[in-house]
Amino acid sequence: MAEVSGSFEYTHKISLTEILEELTRKELISLCKRHGMRRYSDLNKAGLVEAVSRYILSEKVFYNYFICMNDSEIEYMRMAGDYDGIVEETEPEALSYMIIGGYAGFTKNLEFGVPWEVLEGFARLDTEAFEQKRRRVCLIGNYSHIANYLYGVTPPMQVVKMFNQYEKKKTDWAEVINTYRIIEKYRCDFVYVDEYFVDTVFRKNYRELLKLQGNVPYYIPSREEVEEWCQIGFPSSSEYLSELYRYMTQQLWISSDLAADVCFMLENTVHIGCTLKNVQDELRHCGIWCRTKRQRREFEALLSSLIDHSRMIIYRGYTPVEAARL
Repeated sequence: MAEVSGSFEYTHKISLTEILEELTRKELISLCKRHGMRRYSDLNKAGLVEAVSRYILSEKVFYNYFICMNDSEIEYMRMAGDYDGIVEETEPEALSYMIIGGYAGFTKNLEFGVPWEVLEGFARLDTEAFEQKRRRVCLIGNYSHIANYLYGVTPPMQVVKMFNQYEKKKTDWAEVINTYRIIEKYRCDFVYVDEYFVDTVFRKNYRELLKLQGNVPYYIPSREEVEEWCQIGFPSSSEYLSELYRYMTQQLWISSDLAADVCFMLENTVHIGCTLKNVQDELRHCGIWCRTKRQRREFEALLSSLIDHSRMIIYRGYTPVEAARL
């Protein structure tokens, strides 16, 4: 990748101020909080637009935000540069990270784009050294998030162990912690507490989770699983949830909206760890029940399959079937 001198000039007219002015005062305050700004509560909208624009374009804030971007987002940014900030065929969702950071958005004409100030800043930033650093941060961050998904409460050395099992350039405790410090503000669903990475869901009661996990070993995903999860996200029991969804809508006459909500609830409940009775109790609370013994038998079989094949935090990433063999 060639060094960019910063002398390239963009000719389009979209500015950061133009995009920020389309946000409400509440949305601008959310941007202030996201970036850790101070002394903004008394500002009117015009003052917020000016303060946010100046702050997020500052060198340190700009660098810290962009170093946390993933490969796909970086490619979309480069594409935006090729088209002077306007990429008509790009879905705005592809740049959602940029949008929630205030670096992209819609103009008053509902034109989606990346401001010229952001494009120029990115052109100066986008060097080989930056790309190597960003890829390293992204890779270690991915392993950290995989560990958090599987275990809920993770000693950083467990991330080191998983990473070093598959990657040629090894890491250590210090690099994993330093990477956490980089991503914690913008791209992190866990916190560092008492020398553990703790999922934000368990922040207040993580010691209880540790007691429940007991001496269960940590599941180490295969290299294929790691690569898949880094590319398309974490595993979901979509096959089993789809069967449940179809059964609820076709056999139990549950509305599609309620069935979708129930499946979402079940996925989260089962991922943390539960028994068939736990799930049945929650379903009854949601008003889901079977009219006949046959329905009850068939529905319980589907629920059991979902539970048996789900990776659970309580078993540190193992499924109940795998955990029973330990």
